[in-house]
Amino acid sequence: MIIPKESQNAVLKYLDVELMKITPAAKITEYVSKIDDVYEKRAILKECRWDFESFDYLLSVFVKTLANNSRFVKKVDCFKVVRLAIKRNFCGCQFPKEILDKLFYLFKEFHQLIPPSHYDIVSWLSVTLKDQVLNDEQVDWLIQNAATDETILNRLLRYPKWNKSIERWATQSLDSEVIEGRESELYGILIKNKIPDILKGKDSNLMAWGIYYSNNTDKTKEKLLLDVADKSNYRSVCEIAYRLNLPNVVTELIKKIDKA
Repeated sequence: MIIPKESQNAVLKYLDVELMKITPAAKITEYVSKIDDVYEKRAILKECRWDFESFDYLLSVFVKTLANNSRFVKKVDCFKVVRLAIKRNFCGCQFPKEILDKLFYLFKEFHQLIPPSHYDIVSWLSVTLKDQVLNDEQVDWLIQNAATDETILNRLLRYPKWNKSIERWATQSLDSEVIEGRESELYGILIKNKIPDILKGKDSNLMAWGIYYSNNTDKTKEKLLLDVADKSNYRSVCEIAYRLNLPNVVTELIKKIDKA
């Protein structure tokens, strides 16, 4: 059977799109060279099975657009492509340095550009950076700008591992208005294996939650909770014990209060 030329072209176009969706690394440079292409081809891009190579290229288009102060069409719609790519292909992963640097650059630049209409972009870029280990320069930028926006504060208070600069910032911020209402998370940064002297005498409920937010193992958290648990914070301690599945904390607390 001879396929008419026009129909053959339609079939080839369809197959080309399917190849792009299955392996974007093979076709992405043909489909996307500028930010306008991201918007125009967003339906196809949302269906792609992204790998690190192709996703890094996609992010480079966003970075170049901002770096060159180029016209940025439909920012929110374009970023939905990135958001969906992360959700479907990279959820829970630690990004390679090249990708992480680009995501942080976008977060930083959009924070500095921020009109209210772009705040949702900043917010979910912040969530994307959650649990990612940043370099010293990036951490320093977070510290310098912690007072300007809650999304930046979130990244410091929930940083995934101990960091010397963040610990220093936490110590200096103990009585700062910047962390008002977030004291327990700040305490968590400072609690390593034991309650530091600088936190002794602080509110017992906040201390218990500080233990919960700390980067200690559950075994260490159990020990620390037993150290601070008493009648003044028993409700908080019980909720934390439930969340961490630490029944021994409640058992020992019962004994402690019963003897009091």
